[in-house]
Amino acid sequence: MWPNGESVVLVALQTAITATFVAAILSTTRGQTTARVAAVTVLAALSLGLHSTWLRLLTNPHWRAIAAPLVWIQLLSASELILAARASESDFRAPSVSRRSRARLVVPMLWNLRRVGTSWAVKNTPAGPRQQSSRAGFVLRRAAAAILAYLLLDAMVSAPAPDVALVSVQKQTLWELRALTREDWVMRTIATASFWVSVALLLVVISYGGALVSVICGRCSASDCPPLFGSFARVTSIRQFWGAAWHQCLRAALTGHADLVTDSRQPKAREPPSLPHGVPFIGHLIGIITKQVGHFHDVGKNTVISAATLPVLNGKMYAIFEPALTQQALRSPSLSFEPLMIQHAQGLLGVDEKTMAAVRSGLLGDLLRATTPAFAGEQLERHNLTALNRYAEAINSTQPGQPLELSSLYLWLQTVVTVASAETLYGDMNPLKTGSTLVNDVWTLEGGVQQLTFSVLPSITARAPYVARERLVEALSPLFDPAAVDSLPDVSRCRAEVIRTYGITSPQDIARCELALLHVATVNTAPILFWLIINIFSQQDLLKALRSECLPLMAREPSSSQEEEVTIAIGSLQRSCPLLKACFQECLRIYGQPLHSRRVLSDTVLTDTRGEQYLFKKGVDVMMPSGVSHTMPDVWGSNAGDFDASRFMNWPDNASREQRAAYMPFGGGKHLCPGRNFATAEILGFVAALILGTDIEAPEGTGNELTVPQSISAVLGQAISKPRGYANREGLGAVPEPGTPAYLCHENCGTSITLSREAGYCQNFQWIARYDACLQCANSFNIWQYYGNSITAAAAACGFTAVPVKL
Repeated sequence: MWPNGESVVLVALQTAITATFVAAILSTTRGQTTARVAAVTVLAALSLGLHSTWLRLLTNPHWRAIAAPLVWIQLLSASELILAARASESDFRAPSVSRRSRARLVVPMLWNLRRVGTSWAVKNTPAGPRQQSSRAGFVLRRAAAAILAYLLLDAMVSAPAPDVALVSVQKQTLWELRALTREDWVMRTIATASFWVSVALLLVVISYGGALVSVICGRCSASDCPPLFGSFARVTSIRQFWGAAWHQCLRAALTGHADLVTDSRQPKAREPPSLPHGVPFIGHLIGIITKQVGHFHDVGKNTVISAATLPVLNGKMYAIFEPALTQQALRSPSLSFEPLMIQHAQGLLGVDEKTMAAVRSGLLGDLLRATTPAFAGEQLERHNLTALNRYAEAINSTQPGQPLELSSLYLWLQTVVTVASAETLYGDMNPLKTGSTLVNDVWTLEGGVQQLTFSVLPSITARAPYVARERLVEALSPLFDPAAVDSLPDVSRCRAEVIRTYGITSPQDIARCELALLHVATVNTAPILFWLIINIFSQQDLLKALRSECLPLMAREPSSSQEEEVTIAIGSLQRSCPLLKACFQECLRIYGQPLHSRRVLSDTVLTDTRGEQYLFKKGVDVMMPSGVSHTMPDVWGSNAGDFDASRFMNWPDNASREQRAAYMPFGGGKHLCPGRNFATAEILGFVAALILGTDIEAPEGTGNELTVPQSISAVLGQAISKPRGYANREGLGAVPEPGTPAYLCHENCGTSITLSREAGYCQNFQWIARYDACLQCANSFNIWQYYGNSITAAAAACGFTAVPVKL
């Protein structure tokens, strides 16, 4: 039983073949698929030849029994070893790692047959506390287990041999089971169990013995040598039983070589390729500062890759240009917008450390969850009515024969939008409806967002937006006093309650937090309104078609003042005016330039449409410019830069998959804009009223037709581009109330127009809420709920044949 000359030869030869395996691993690289396959084939043939030779040479049955599985392990694990060696490929390929160090990293995989710690690990073998024990404890336990296994194996081998008649090949046990006697059944049951137990014991002796040598010699740690078998206490299925009871050599024998070939052919995830700027280190930074979002558009339009790494100073950021890859990123839970909001909240809003602690504890997420239901269902309808009737006042203030001369349609719309949005958020207590200076402050703050965010001393270096912000906070603070908060509309009241749950009770602190909602409610609404209006009224054929489409929505009734009153139901607008909705969507496509930004929370791999995998590393910011996908000729055609509302007729049924992926004006994933339905309703409603009730044309005597001005790239933090020549209204003096003659603009920005209402056009607009009743199923539901995909299944299944029912 003690080692003899045969065993010494066996150990020497096995050591040589192990060294050959290691050499093959170190001499092949990732891309050399042919070399890897050849190496595995040669090693397998060599192992098989040695296996046959040793079995003929060895006469001791004990050593024959040990030699067979020992060579078997090496034979069947050859491809697995090479495959597993790539688990830490960066270590093996690093120039600073010597060949000896690389060999030391590979050898422990010989005894880690369950591949714990690699991507090929047996999933039901979690690391236990014993794997993290000391070296002495590991050696004692493994030595005791190996000795016990060897003694049991020796006892089994020393048992009497079975009767030859019971194991004769003439038994034909695979085909004629009825020919077996009771003794045959007992013998085969015992033999099968003996085979499983003996193989398990052999594997324990070999694996534990090798692990002991490796750990004692310092080649690896105890954690690198997990148990060969899993815990049967955790087994709850047949699959888990085989995973715990058997070893990885069987899987390697069946799939190891296929895994090797397949894995070598599969592309490995790497970071997006670097796109260095012509000016090293600061080139991209200068481009972002000077061109804002336009810099990402320039980079995206001049490259054919799906994603890129942009080096900035001593760091980097990622940029994604392919629409499908962008959609993956927006849906990924490991890419989040919240860290960026937290990072910029203090500079933008001027909140104190107590509020910032609440922000880091989840205040932003809770505010978003409180806001979303406030812009759905009946609450959405109430908000729409408030905003649209405020817009109606601006239109109704003009009279036939008394045209309104506007030197800047854009700035007039800014005023109307600001007052209407503030009325929606603050109701009758809205301080902006009588304070023209506060309206001015909203847009001064909008133009100074970046100054406030990045300034060290904003009261000095960003003086104008700083003063505007503080004046707005002072004006809004009384609204959030506990005695007055119940008078606020639902959206602001609910958000204030959420803020108070974090221990923030000061009206001034709540007003600072809520200033962000006023900002997002106005910053993009005014510019998209401008682009929609100017594109419609500059095309007379389109204007005529839209008037024909919108006229059936009107209900004319005489008012108490003997004048005709026109009512339009909100619920019918989108369904009955597909061309108007298509014009709105086309404006969002052309002028919508949102830069979706996320921070990578953990290493994430995304795959583009060509199968290329990209690794986005933890802690790096990802920029996704939608303006690139909105104007791709491959997606939208050669006229992608032209206004063509027909693109969105019958959207999305008639749209291609590429177009649906490329169109993302409101973001995506869990950060999809919660106010998108409100914004859509107020914009379409206001424009419908302008279409039915006004003419907009170039001022008399200018000799110019109404034309669409050029746009400029959106700045960081804004989603819609502005007209060229736009300037903030700071220093322009008092801001007029809606419906009064507008002020002058420094650079004649935003198109000078004459807004007139001639006899025969609709007078005295009023918006009403209206529900629609289904004729087939008799179910009543809100049309906005229908578009939000939240109606009942019965109502949706019936095809929605509806008739307006005024309540």
